[in-house]
Amino acid sequence: MDKLKVAIIFPYYAHYRKPVIDSLKDDVEIEYHFFGGQKESPQFRGMKLIDMSVNDRFTKIENTWFLKYFSIQPGLSRKVKIANYNCVVIFGDWKYLSTWWVAIILRFRRVPTLFWSHGFRKNQNSFNDIFKTIYFKLFTGGLVFDQRAKDIFAEKGFKGDITVIYNSLDYKYQKSILEKVKEESTSIISDEVPYILFSGRLTRTKNLDQILKAIAYLDNQGVFVKVVFIGEGEFKHELIRLSEELGIDARVAFMGSCYDERIIANCFLNAKASVIPSAVGLSAIHALTYGCPVITDDNNVKHGPEVAAIRDGVTGKIFIQGDIKDLAKKIASFTLLSQEERDFYANNCIKEIESRYTAENQRNLINLSIKKVVAKF
Repeated sequence: MDKLKVAIIFPYYAHYRKPVIDSLKDDVEIEYHFFGGQKESPQFRGMKLIDMSVNDRFTKIENTWFLKYFSIQPGLSRKVKIANYNCVVIFGDWKYLSTWWVAIILRFRRVPTLFWSHGFRKNQNSFNDIFKTIYFKLFTGGLVFDQRAKDIFAEKGFKGDITVIYNSLDYKYQKSILEKVKEESTSIISDEVPYILFSGRLTRTKNLDQILKAIAYLDNQGVFVKVVFIGEGEFKHELIRLSEELGIDARVAFMGSCYDERIIANCFLNAKASVIPSAVGLSAIHALTYGCPVITDDNNVKHGPEVAAIRDGVTGKIFIQGDIKDLAKKIASFTLLSQEERDFYANNCIKEIESRYTAENQRNLINLSIKKVVAKF
């Protein structure tokens, strides 16, 4: 039997997707072809992209951006139509206007289509969600990152097949780094005082000020904990100012941007926990990959789908949104763990990643979904 031939259409390919894109390209069951631009949206200006020019199954499409969020890709439908694909997977954002026309054409030609999308974070009837719903109904089915999104599609009466494919970073590489770092006995961060870690963009949406307020609360209780921030962002200056106002600046460290995975792994490995008060995303997967439990709040609507990997008392802890005392309590609890308890959390974190959040698992789930929809046509 000939290989299935599948097209994947993205506006551009963010660098963090490289492991799953490489895994799809090397797949032995399905021959994947990739369409997309090499210019990111104004919303994510400066984002590192995959150099798709080295991929011999990549077709470049020019991106024309307007009104910050909208794009057209001239010639996209013509380039997709000339090949006889068994299925087409499209990055599912209704604001990428050329994909409407592609989805409609393929629907009339009876070619199965799948959207690849976050889907919905809550069931509502906002202007954006109304257009999302209309757009998604053009497709045969979809690929989403968590069960919550799949459940909302069911609530909205979506008839197509929805597959949860989770998300991933470069687990194979990070696992090799972790094994090397474990052999090192020295922590890059001074461990005279136990520390917690945040790694990612320093933005207001993360509610990072809550970390400082929790550290100050613990300080007043005679429990001394340090916080280390890896990353840059517009909220950094406000965090510096707040740490000085609270009188805890001696226990707050800003490492700036760091792309050395060995340094990052060392920081996660020796931290008591990673704290992401709000808007959890792939930074949680990064922490769990290195066996570092994650603390976050209980407002799942504000989080990305990766929050599903944080299970209270198993791979991290959940605090009540906005409750600084509860956050402080959760932070303090991780500083008191025995080595056996620390190993319990670390092992659970890594098991969670290996069971769901790898590029190979994503590829396998995508393959299964494609085979399922193709079999119906």
